[in-house]
Amino acid sequence: MGAAKAGLSIVTFSEKDSKDSFHHALKDSGARGIIFSPSTSVDEEGGTRQSLLQGLMPELNNMYPGDALNLAEYPSLKQIVQTDHTNMRGVIKFKDVLVYANTSMSGFSLPQNEPEASLFECYRAGTKVSQFSNGEIAKHSSNLWDCHFSQTSGDIDDGKLFNYETRSG
Repeated sequence: MGAAKAGLSIVTFSEKDSKDSFHHALKDSGARGIIFSPSTSVDEEGGTRQSLLQGLMPELNNMYPGDALNLAEYPSLKQIVQTDHTNMRGVIKFKDVLVYANTSMSGFSLPQNEPEASLFECYRAGTKVSQFSNGEIAKHSSNLWDCHFSQTSGDIDDGKLFNYETRSG
């Protein structure tokens, strides 16, 4: 829900589908940012998310800290954030992003959260298969509260909320 508060969309996909699928999901979604774990394996040959990203964005190898992203294939992409502690050209460490939370240290501000803005998009094999807006998620959250949470004494029977027999997402 933090993404909704920040006015962001969440785009999910499986990079294990293929490099081409990841390229299409990234390009089609118009993503302005990526948060990823660079050391996560994406194939049986030992390729990582870092090597996948660097293969799709060779310009990263020529960048220095503070350089603005200017990627030919992904013109909308403005920030790439990674969760490791190693350095990677063109990519910001997650721990360094937290400095922007202090307005005296940054001119950045969070965008407004509009009900019709896309909050969650799912991709399979490079094709968008579903999408929900901020307003739709808020409506589902309100219904969930009204039907389950507001009528309990605090003890929630999660068996009524989740079906553990089927995959979620």
